[in-house]
Amino acid sequence: MSTVATRISIPFPQGGDVTPELVGILEQAEASTDRRGAPLALILHGSLAHKNQSYHKSLARKLAARGLDSYRPDFRANGETKGVWNMSNFEEDLVDLDVIVPYLQKTYGYVVKMVVGHSRGGVVSLRYITKKDPSIPLLVEISGRIRMDLVWDLLPLYKDGFDKDGVHVRSLRVAGQQVSVEIRPEDMHTFAAIPTRYVETEFPEKTHVLIVHGTSDEVVPVEDGKIYSEVLNKRTNGKCSLALIEGANHNFHGQTEAVVDAIMHWLDGPAQQAARAVGLSPAADQPAPSARL
Repeated sequence: MSTVATRISIPFPQGGDVTPELVGILEQAEASTDRRGAPLALILHGSLAHKNQSYHKSLARKLAARGLDSYRPDFRANGETKGVWNMSNFEEDLVDLDVIVPYLQKTYGYVVKMVVGHSRGGVVSLRYITKKDPSIPLLVEISGRIRMDLVWDLLPLYKDGFDKDGVHVRSLRVAGQQVSVEIRPEDMHTFAAIPTRYVETEFPEKTHVLIVHGTSDEVVPVEDGKIYSEVLNKRTNGKCSLALIEGANHNFHGQTEAVVDAIMHWLDGPAQQAARAVGLSPAADQPAPSARL
């Protein structure tokens, strides 16, 4: 089944002081501006990433084909959305969501029922559901970090720049474009102090969670995924599944479909009741995942 992808620019209330607009893709089973009460999934990218990287587009199409529309934004300073990038200001992503979600609710009538977040987007997803909307029944957290202080393991990569200029300049390609960003010692301190352990006591009891992690993740150790799974499985009523993708790195290069398969298998298995309740149609023929569940 083909789906419809529409590029949407959401005006930012503060205008040019932050970014004039937040750009993203709305993936629908069929084009419609009247989706009152319809469920929506948010697909959130990680740091120095964009809305169409890795598994994002493929997952959006499969969800829409099964009746669950999705929106995948470029957070500020990523992809098509302008802004100044900062490695540690996760709060900016939450502010962006505070603009995105009400816009989609008011303009289309959507109700967010699922969040999928990769890396930084995963940490933001946990925070968003805990603090903003604990009624969201489905969360997929992918390659997420819980031991934020391990960022100091990267210090040897940045130390020369810190010692010489007080800043490390990192250059890389994102979405086919050459990008340079600055990392300062104070950013490392702020990053290391970002709270995550609140999930042990504050994360909603009834939200079904899937943790996905590559066993060869070179950025966030696979142990972080296991810790999240252990912590979230201690909830009295909540269910948490863990999918480990053998040999996969942080961005699942060459194994993006394994991520999609793991998510769809979870929606048709452990989280089936919640998935059906939000309107996901049954799978005609769901392949077995290559991840270890």
